[in-house]
Amino acid sequence: MHELAYGITTINAFTGNSRNFFNRDHSCGGSSGGSGGVVGADLVPGAIGTDTGGSIRLPSSNNGAFGYKPTIDRWDSNYGIKMTHRRDTVGPMTRHAEDIALMDTAVTG
Repeated sequence: MHELAYGITTINAFTGNSRNFFNRDHSCGGSSGGSGGVVGADLVPGAIGTDTGGSIRLPSSNNGAFGYKPTIDRWDSNYGIKMTHRRDTVGPMTRHAEDIALMDTAVTG
């Protein structure tokens, strides 16, 4: 699987490919594709992803969900290893646009 923002598919030689709920021939997309996939399949109302070059936006669009890449430092970015401190952000993916605002308010106050 492409991790750390190194690709746009969810291909994983160890566990198998994450398949798109709407078309199993397609990928969930991006390093946050698992989050986008479960949101798109309506298994969860929302999920968190990280985005440097599209890893919230691609899985959201590939899976019929909404994704929001907040501006830098709107959400706490004190997590794991980053590609860059000026481009990596944490943000939500949801099935409904209104839920983006709810998650954003819950995280940022």
